[in-house]
Amino acid sequence: MKDRTEVDFDQLLLIARQFEREKDDLAEMVMKIRLRVDELENEGWVGPGSERFFDEMYEVVLPALGRLVEALNDGALTTRKISRIYTRAQLEAIKGFYGTQAPMGSNDRAALRE
Repeated sequence: MKDRTEVDFDQLLLIARQFEREKDDLAEMVMKIRLRVDELENEGWVGPGSERFFDEMYEVVLPALGRLVEALNDGALTTRKISRIYTRAQLEAIKGFYGTQAPMGSNDRAALRE
């Protein structure tokens, strides 16, 4: 028995969109955090913990959040790529039955060109 893979294209699209929404929301939150931290630093917050706070925010927290934004973006791009790969494979399989007369929509044609 051969391996069989099934893909729910609607679910893949929803997953990609969710990655994108999370990325956008997080990027906005990171921008707001960075602005607030910059305000604190520019307004001259000093004290026993201020230097440690700024070091940790600029060297640990903000870079980690930036990497998370990139990971969410990569997740969206990869999910869309998976969908295109399976769409092309499905269309190629259909062409085996129909030849060059395979019924295709405009999205299907675009997937074959990519």
